[in-house]
Amino acid sequence: MTAIGGWFRVERDIIDKAVFEDKSLLQIYIYLRSQAKYMSTEKLIDNKKVTLQPGQLTLGSRQLGSALGVSPATAYRLLKKLEKLNEITIHPYKSCSLITMNYWPTETSKSETPSKPVIPTDSGDISPEDETQMKRKRNADETQMKTPIESKKDKKKDIVVPYEEIVELYHAICKSLPKIRTLTDNRKKTIKARWNGSTDLFKEVFTVAEQSDFLTGRKTSQNNPNWKADFDWLINEQNMAKVLEGKYSNKEQPAQSHKKVFR
Repeated sequence: MTAIGGWFRVERDIIDKAVFEDKSLLQIYIYLRSQAKYMSTEKLIDNKKVTLQPGQLTLGSRQLGSALGVSPATAYRLLKKLEKLNEITIHPYKSCSLITMNYWPTETSKSETPSKPVIPTDSGDISPEDETQMKRKRNADETQMKTPIESKKDKKKDIVVPYEEIVELYHAICKSLPKIRTLTDNRKKTIKARWNGSTDLFKEVFTVAEQSDFLTGRKTSQNNPNWKADFDWLINEQNMAKVLEGKYSNKEQPAQSHKKVFR
């Protein structure tokens, strides 16, 4: 693969496009942008002189496959997929294809033009209004610069979990189970991991547990006759799933058949 010197621009919203979610598409997209002409160039295609405009390039599936380490068929399939996503336009020739990058800015956009910093003058300092606007703009810029993963982490930090309400639900419903005295950090961490935005899940788990003869100790086990479930056991991920799936629910007793006795 022959490297071309210099640099090229990639639009900022690429992380929101379908191209960004597919590694193969992203690889071919970056390759095409890196090979596209940045100025008008004349080229002979099928014995005809063609003027390539900025953002255009010519190549074949075999050449592209060799550059990316894939088969020509795979290279062609990826090209057609990019065209379907409206990222490129393909104009076929006999010897090659003329590819146009559909997004190829011809000049620096306003959003990419660096703004001049506000510098205090001799007449006085920055006004409180200007300082507030500067802080808002700085915070907005920092938010835009965050990756999707960082944004998800921030959202997790902002989640408000009603820990005390969940504990109160447990005490109100599971009267047959041991009470808890301290809401420790480990318990909060486990509750937060199970939290889905509503207390309904916890309420259902506690209700099913209280109705279970096995979990409440009303029906003892030979291996551990004194065992019964507690708060920590119920909010465990695997145990919670088993309770909701009915593994510990009471088994219905088969109806006894009553034979009629004739005298």
